[in-house]
Amino acid sequence: SSIFALREKLNQIVEIPDTVAPGPVRPIIQGTTIPLVMNDLVHRHLEFFQGRGRVHMERWLKNASKYFPIVKPILVGEGVPEEIAFLSMVESGANPLARSWARAVGMWQFMKGTGRLYGLRTTYWYDERRDFEKSTRAAARHSSLTSPVRGK
Repeated sequence: SSIFALREKLNQIVEIPDTVAPGPVRPIIQGTTIPLVMNDLVHRHLEFFQGRGRVHMERWLKNASKYFPIVKPILVGEGVPEEIAFLSMVESGANPLARSWARAVGMWQFMKGTGRLYGLRTTYWYDERRDFEKSTRAAARHSSLTSPVRGK
């Protein structure tokens, strides 16, 4: 099944009121640029990915082990927190060949126009949104413009 079908399943598991008030927050990992916390919503997702969603998480972790050693230094070099790399797992399962129903492509799920804004060329034969190094640099530039932790 695709990453998008999995997102739909997760949306069915998570109740909307809980996303607004996710319960008490407890820090789980110290020393990260982006605070990582544990709350009821995170706990439910962890349970899902340790149970029925385990096969998906294993595939994502396999992809991450292949790409993250290259992606994280690029993000740090571009001045954004390396934890942003985990966003690619949510976007595409860390799969540079992913394509959404809305035609977003690559590890970072860039639409053609947004990719073009960040210098990613798309032709009939080649799509730089699928180049995980170039698209990671583009994602870092995009996140540094939109992130509340910019400048840290």
